[in-house]
Amino acid sequence: MDMKVIKHQKCEICGRDFSPDRRIGSRQKVCSNLACQQERKHRAQKNWLKKNPNYFKGRYQELKEKIKERSTKIENAKSHKDNHQQNIQDEITISKNKLLPIMAKLDKFQDEISSRITSIKLHFSAIADDIQDELTYL
Repeated sequence: MDMKVIKHQKCEICGRDFSPDRRIGSRQKVCSNLACQQERKHRAQKNWLKKNPNYFKGRYQELKEKIKERSTKIENAKSHKDNHQQNIQDEITISKNKLLPIMAKLDKFQDEISSRITSIKLHFSAIADDIQDELTYL
């Protein structure tokens, strides 16, 4: 497919010269100005409606049902996701509730260990003080 590179072209909307995108080449009819692009789209839609005058006539009910069906599917999927998340949350809560007695025992055990360490520190501190006193008398 041999595309001819066109240096400049006149915009069909504003009449200014523009350099067409090299990927589109001579098929590009309007410049990249936003107003020109919007007008081009408006004209294209208008032309399409002229060629397809009955496309939207009598289809309201059919389209309404399709939209309702699609939104129902989306809601069901969302509901399923919410239920799944709730189930996961319930499982976490149940497992936490099972762990509570174990964690209470661990806390008690940790407190006991901490108090023993503190008493050992005090004991060794007293021994160190005694040794210090003995050394000062020598």
